[in-house]
Amino acid sequence: MPLAAEEEGAGGATLLQWRERILGFTLTASAILAGIAYVPGVIAALRAELWVVVIVDTVAWATVIVLALWRTGPYVLRAGVFVAMVYGLALFLMISTGPAGGGAVWLLAFPTITVVFLGLRGVIVALSLTVATVVGLAGLIALDRVPVAPDLPGGGYDLGAWIGTGGSLVFLAFVLSLSIGYLVRGLEGSIAEVQGARRELSQANAQLRNEIREREEIEGKLIQSQKLEALGTLAGGIAHDFNNLLVPILAGTGGLRDRLPAGDPGRDELDEIARSASRARDLVRRILTFSRGTPEEREPVQVEPIVREVGTLLRSSLPAEIAIRYEMNAPGARVLASTAELHQILMNLATNAYLAMKPRPGTLTLRVARVEDEAMVSFTVEDTGVGMPAEVRDRAFDPFFTRRAPGEGTGLGLAIVHGLVKSFGGSIELYSEEGKGTRVEINLPEVRTDDEPLTDSPAPLQAEERSEEELTADVAESPGTPGEEGKVTVLLVDDEPMVRRTLGRVLTRAGYLVRETVGPEAALRIVRQSPDAFDLLLTDQNMPGMSGLDLAEAVRSVRPDLPIVLSSGYLDDDTMVRLERLGIEGSIEKPYNIVEIQAVIERALTDPSG
Repeated sequence: MPLAAEEEGAGGATLLQWRERILGFTLTASAILAGIAYVPGVIAALRAELWVVVIVDTVAWATVIVLALWRTGPYVLRAGVFVAMVYGLALFLMISTGPAGGGAVWLLAFPTITVVFLGLRGVIVALSLTVATVVGLAGLIALDRVPVAPDLPGGGYDLGAWIGTGGSLVFLAFVLSLSIGYLVRGLEGSIAEVQGARRELSQANAQLRNEIREREEIEGKLIQSQKLEALGTLAGGIAHDFNNLLVPILAGTGGLRDRLPAGDPGRDELDEIARSASRARDLVRRILTFSRGTPEEREPVQVEPIVREVGTLLRSSLPAEIAIRYEMNAPGARVLASTAELHQILMNLATNAYLAMKPRPGTLTLRVARVEDEAMVSFTVEDTGVGMPAEVRDRAFDPFFTRRAPGEGTGLGLAIVHGLVKSFGGSIELYSEEGKGTRVEINLPEVRTDDEPLTDSPAPLQAEERSEEELTADVAESPGTPGEEGKVTVLLVDDEPMVRRTLGRVLTRAGYLVRETVGPEAALRIVRQSPDAFDLLLTDQNMPGMSGLDLAEAVRSVRPDLPIVLSSGYLDDDTMVRLERLGIEGSIEKPYNIVEIQAVIERALTDPSG
């Protein structure tokens, strides 16, 4: 196994670096100490005219200096050269200078140095070479072939003496090198264990950091979910009260309009009031859709009329110095969406664009185009305002993130837009640069099926304008069970006095006989007292003490055949399931106008089975 691979298996780069540090220290110390001994040694060799010794000493010292300075060289190469130089120096001294030349000491040091720098595998080769050298030198001595000058100190070798010296040298070399080798291996094992423990600790720390980060993300999402849940609760409460305020407006304006003669200017004014109230109703429904995750019904709608309507609505509120430019390049293009949600998206983006330009003059561009190769319809809202820096642009769609002053923005606008676009199966991109305005592009799949219904303008206005007279004609005569004076008797239950009074008046004018009650307990008491006195129960769902469904269930135990109509500002899935289980004949969401409530009442009377 190569040394690098052995080091990796023993503990990675740390052990190799440890050996490199020892090698570097040894080479540096050897270069300094050898330099101290080099000068007197060379002088003595020159006096004795031992030119070979001068050359060898010079080459050895130069080699150590080069290896000490060559810190970027491969470790194995540097260590191998140093070990080979030690052996070469030992062999040269033993042959050329005899027993007194120190060659035996260098030969003893050779396997010891080898095991430190090259490990146990390297020392096996070094010990084998040491034994071969001692035996080979003994053979040369026996043949008298060792070229030692007789006038050198110590003279020549004696075979018997060398056998004793060589045997001791081999023994000590084995003991020292193997002992040091196993000590080094033990030290390396300890280092490897420490390094492994460090790696495990590092991995554990990394895993802990990841868990902490994931926990922080989960906690952030939980907090965000709690915010949205709180928003949903708040929105539900506001919607309930707001719907109760809108019921008298929608129901009352219809009754007033019908009492005015044709051509009276007041009819147009009442129509405007009804349309504004319908817009308010749609706004409440969109708030509930966002806060409770209830999708609105979607259908193929034509795009350009909605964009132009948004521009028209904005024009009346924008200052004159802000121009609105239309670029309509997709006539007849339709997308599968809710007109109210599209209206909300465009109004939100256009309002943001206006605020980005305020109070300077600017241009608001509303653009519609087809992306033919992708079968998409592209909406673009572009402004010439202040733009956004990168850190704001990156967070623009985050819920509750806003740059506006406290009280001027909730930070939900673009988050709602992003959610609606994604629910349509589309994409949204925001391009903005500080000082250069903002452009928001929305791509939605185009609907091109010819047999799908086409909505040219927002559905709430169409429904109000199209169905008023038709539905009025449909329910002009009540075929329900006759009560007092031949009229249908309705038991009206609502805890909101304004809703109850207004609805009672309009139903009375429509020809019903209405009995109003303050709450569900009073209504149940009346039914128990006179179970056959009423032809229909019209009850609100959200009331203190008892819900409308609870009241319906209790009434059914007294009068099973009594038609019931349930009204509520929000009919969730659980409510609808229970409503069907109880066999409730009709339901309607607040706010509603007189035409809509009459239609529901008449369906409940004429078709009790649903």
